Amino acid sequence: MGLCQGKTCERLIEQIVAQESGRDPAELIPPTFRAPVRPVDIRVFLDTED
Repeated sequence: MGLCQGKTCERLIEQIVAQESGRDPAELIPPTFRAPVRPVDIRVFLDTED
């Protein structure tokens, strides 16, 4: 998912997939949304020793 987490682009992507595959958008199985497994401390991404 992008920055919107599918809130904005989900319908647009659904239309594109339906158009390219020749299927009705109602036939497409929507993705399942999952929250992160666990929070990640921002320090994990820092390039420091302390």
